[in-house]
Amino acid sequence: MLAVAPLTALILAIFVLRFGSLAPDSSPFIGIILPLAALVPLWFLTTTNLAAALSVLLVYLACLDGYLKLSLGGSAITGLRDVFILTLVIGLTARWLLSRKPSTLPPMLGIILAWVVVVLVNVLNPDTVSLQQGLVAAFRQHLEFVPLFFLGFVAMRSKAMLRGFLVLLVAAAAVNGVVSVVQSGLSPQELAGWGPGYEKKINGNKAEKLGTRTFGDDQGDSRVRPFGLGSDAGAGGVLCGLALTGLLALLQVRSDRRARLAAAVAAAALLAGIVTSQSRTVILASVIAVLAYIVVFGLNRGVARTAVTVAITGLALWGTVGFIGNTKGGGANRYEEIRPDKALSTAYNYRIGSFGDVPSYALKYPLGAGLGTVGPAAGATAAGSARSLELDANAEGQLNYVVVETGIPGLAVFITLMIAMLRRTLQFRRLRDPELRTLMAGCAGTIFFLFASGWSGAFSGVPPGSAILWFLAGTIAYWSSREDLLTPRRPRAPGGSTGRWVAPSPAPAPPVGSPPVPALA
Repeated sequence: MLAVAPLTALILAIFVLRFGSLAPDSSPFIGIILPLAALVPLWFLTTTNLAAALSVLLVYLACLDGYLKLSLGGSAITGLRDVFILTLVIGLTARWLLSRKPSTLPPMLGIILAWVVVVLVNVLNPDTVSLQQGLVAAFRQHLEFVPLFFLGFVAMRSKAMLRGFLVLLVAAAAVNGVVSVVQSGLSPQELAGWGPGYEKKINGNKAEKLGTRTFGDDQGDSRVRPFGLGSDAGAGGVLCGLALTGLLALLQVRSDRRARLAAAVAAAALLAGIVTSQSRTVILASVIAVLAYIVVFGLNRGVARTAVTVAITGLALWGTVGFIGNTKGGGANRYEEIRPDKALSTAYNYRIGSFGDVPSYALKYPLGAGLGTVGPAAGATAAGSARSLELDANAEGQLNYVVVETGIPGLAVFITLMIAMLRRTLQFRRLRDPELRTLMAGCAGTIFFLFASGWSGAFSGVPPGSAILWFLAGTIAYWSSREDLLTPRRPRAPGGSTGRWVAPSPAPAPPVGSPPVPALA
């Protein structure tokens, strides 16, 4: 799994840059997509090589799904990812049932099922779009990636799988960063030539009420925010931000010369992708994720070398933003108010109005305004767009998005899920195995990035954030349930009102001749 990641990423980069401007009916696309659509689901149903199957799924979601959607000019191709996810989960479940192995239910399962129930009940909301108007797309945006929770819980049960996931995530993000840099040097017309989907996104579509993805620089030239290999502007930068703490964790786990060289190249690609995303939200969320990694997982364990590495990376990122914000031309005007001396005030002023809409939406739509009212589904259907304009509602924030679509019940369930994930994430500081603790810290930093980005945008309804959210929720559920791997909490002394703590009694030594405790893979 680790060995194929760089080669896979390189092949994908060459393929995309070589065939980026081909027409959607070109034979290379047809020759690749049709066999893929037929053979990969069959393999997912039958394979026992879970690591390889997860690698293919991750690479497809991160590097091919959005690009194929835009280059081919239709959203129907995105159904392929649903087929991949469902066949992999169904095949895994079938093999587990046939094996008759004992197993426990995942933690947080009740919250996950409550979320599914809330969404399905809202199908009965009279304001939800009808089947003819796009009902499938309306509830799909909330439930599409939920099966990844169970996949993460079952699959990510060894350090090797955790390392492989982070390596693939970093490699895929680095490819997106390189493609974002290439796209940032193109004019809107040149990038629109990559396919009909790019042309529609960049130039807008009045019939579907889609605005343009262009902006003017200080010289009056029209410029475009890079897509990377995602399906919308800034998606490549989001993936780079998601992978940032994973890179730092991998560097801490393995710090030989070859690893440092690979990490330097990957860090350059990730930082380039974050900066060229032209997204203030991505910049701020990346800084918050790095700070969370340092404060919550790095310095608390005294890992000085990693803390210094993370701090230098964060300062370099912040300094780059400050440099760009003080220059003229290009996309610098988008960063003018996110320099280090203005970052916090900008973040507060930029979205406090939207965040303040949550209580009013909850009072106005206590049971939701109907599925398909906001989010990706609203833009995909004429009925959803009309309904969104009629309500004058917005999804400029994760909580706005949830409360408008699912009402107070959905808002309560999703906030409960966020709190449960954060609480379980903090337990990883008690992991006795240093390498496992570091790998889980890299995953936890990704969650901090998602929650920080939720201040400005809905991360649960669009990839790559939605896929990462549910997959890591399952991973967190498994490892936080392994009490045998955690340092026991110190019990309070009798009469705990004094607040005095006592050390736990030492564990008795194993009898002579007892078998050794097996180590984690």
